[in-house]
Amino acid sequence: MIPKRLFKKDHVYILSFALMMFLIAVAFINLTAAQHYDFNQPKGQFTMEITGNPKKEVQQETNLTVVKVVDPSNGRLQYRYDIITPPVDDFHFVLALDSSSSLKASSNSDEAKAVITAVPNFIDDTILRHSDKNFYLSVVSWDDNVDFASGPFTNSDPRNAKLVKIGNVSKEIKNQRIFGKVNDTGYKYSCLDEDHTNLSVPISAAINILDSNPPIKYHRTQNFTILVIGDGEYTKCNEKLIRDSQDKGYAVYVVLVDYSKSSDLFSYLQNITGDPSRVFTCVADDKTLEENLRLQLNSALEKAISEPAAQDVVLYDHFDDFIPPGTDASIEIVGFSGTRRAITPIFTNNSIRIEVPGGLWAENVTRIMLDARIDLRNLSTSGNNFAAKENELGNNSRSTLSYYWLRERYPFELELPECSVNITGPIFADDASTSTATQPVARRGIFDFKTLLSSLLRV
Repeated sequence: MIPKRLFKKDHVYILSFALMMFLIAVAFINLTAAQHYDFNQPKGQFTMEITGNPKKEVQQETNLTVVKVVDPSNGRLQYRYDIITPPVDDFHFVLALDSSSSLKASSNSDEAKAVITAVPNFIDDTILRHSDKNFYLSVVSWDDNVDFASGPFTNSDPRNAKLVKIGNVSKEIKNQRIFGKVNDTGYKYSCLDEDHTNLSVPISAAINILDSNPPIKYHRTQNFTILVIGDGEYTKCNEKLIRDSQDKGYAVYVVLVDYSKSSDLFSYLQNITGDPSRVFTCVADDKTLEENLRLQLNSALEKAISEPAAQDVVLYDHFDDFIPPGTDASIEIVGFSGTRRAITPIFTNNSIRIEVPGGLWAENVTRIMLDARIDLRNLSTSGNNFAAKENELGNNSRSTLSYYWLRERYPFELELPECSVNITGPIFADDASTSTATQPVARRGIFDFKTLLSSLLRV
């Protein structure tokens, strides 16, 4: 039994480990069921019994795992790839709050009131809804400069800001005069009408903060910014800052307060985020502006933490002539009904290239199935024809899974495992076969049983 005190302290790690063990176990289920395959030959019909031997490889930096097997368990021979994506350890994010004239503070506006009320509630919502996740947060107030960049809240230089555990940020907000009256400078966050909206300021601040707070060693960390902005006149962001943020994998999500359809700000913000689905709008309708802002902040966070952990995922593989791939292929997320769909690999000789649509989601198993067959015509063909493989699929002569992890600038690459099969046979069905050929013979490895069957099937 786990002591209650220990469990409370370490339950996140215990549950994460248990979940990963379960996912790995799922990947190995039903891979050892033997299947019989019948062949007609001049000496009569014979049967081969095939059992797959799954093998796995792990990419050490990201802990992404691939299990590969020649799988006969579904009554047909298939190549099966189970890609096990681990959880994200930490989420580093900047919450950048507009405090400029766009929020119309002088009129004691609903826009400014919404920010003052919704932001502390959003932070508390995140703590309650995602107690299993590690969030590290910096809150920034900006207009045409940076008013503060926590932590601490007394700091105004983003390069010196520290990402702080979100629970501690909440305590600071409650214990200090951070949010209060709309245009009262006695509070850290205050909106003044003379301040202009310069979008270079929050993007530059977020880059500096995330650069200055690198991930903990060996922790898989996602970095992003949630930008809150009022709809009004603005200065566009420096294009170099937009490219820099995107190159570093610092995704930007935007909540536009009191959105006006006549404004061009909405379309411009899509340029900053690089994805229209990362821009959220907030207006007063059946709910107050504060309630809607709170909802949209939660939506932006959910979007950020549910993005694929790995993107631009491409699987390359090369096959032995004896068990070539077929043309039917499918992909699915294990355990989620309705996710299975057909995919179309790119074939070059005996090699394939498969682009994984949508990327890989954290804490999930993505399964690729590819039909295969046994080709007795190629028994005498060497499986080690590396010269031919060098020219396949753009000279990529290795079997690999390549991907961009958590939007990092450079791709990771994992070499696919070399799996094998157990074959018992061939067992001839008529009296014409020799005594040695009627005895079951087991071999491991594709290359071992080629020589065996070549000698046994000679007429």
